Amino acid sequence: MSKVKFGDIIKGIHASDSNPQRYGYYVETISRNGRVNSGKFYRCTNGNGNFWEYPISATKAQKIVTEKIIPPVPSRNFDWTAWIDGDEETGPWGYGDNEKDAIKDLMELLIE
Repeated sequence: MSKVKFGDIIKGIHASDSNPQRYGYYVETISRNGRVNSGKFYRCTNGNGNFWEYPISATKAQKIVTEKIIPPVPSRNFDWTAWIDGDEETGPWGYGDNEKDAIKDLMELLIE
């Protein structure tokens, strides 16, 4: 797996679609010692004060793709769209009047 950095999107590959901890922001890598659940883990957060860990082998770093689309509507709230790479056909999609807001909207949909 490629090197992850603070704020990257991490997906727990064994978590169900309805699991609120399926997606999270990467915080740090930790090591656990002992007989049970030892090894390296990614600590993740939802950005609202909740933290959890996933074994590195049970995660997948997600790439967010953005695009400026400027649809023919008077509102500028939909000028940018964001999605997870590979999910452009099925969604979810985040929208915003700038790239940062579109990513934030997508993350709110993923981490509910």
